[in-house]
Amino acid sequence: MLKRIFLAACITAAVSACSASKLPAVAAAVEPERLEAMVKVLASDEFEGRAPGTAGEDKTVAYLIDQFEALGVQPGGPDGQWTQAVPMMRTFLESPEFAFTYPAGELRLVQGQNVDMKRRRAAVRWARW
Repeated sequence: MLKRIFLAACITAAVSACSASKLPAVAAAVEPERLEAMVKVLASDEFEGRAPGTAGEDKTVAYLIDQFEALGVQPGGPDGQWTQAVPMMRTFLESPEFAFTYPAGELRLVQGQNVDMKRRRAAVRWARW
């Protein structure tokens, strides 16, 4: 994901570097059909969702680099690279049980029974408390 943020920042910087008088010419150079084709490629099942740390991310970064190179864009990362290493944070549950305390009482949750914390977003399985 951070690789994608870096690439997006490069694109933003390149666009920002254009003077206001050049922007209409840049906008006119955008080919909607080509842009649509790129979006379809990136959204395809081949890219496996593009999630950080997956083969889909690697495929996405490689595709974007190929596209930049085809446009003649030069890499701006450390040592002339397209990407840079960024440490990823990983979280884990120390205990399968946790609770929310509120004025009217307490809500106890148990991993795998009424909450699932292994997904990107926690999925609460509503049950009788």
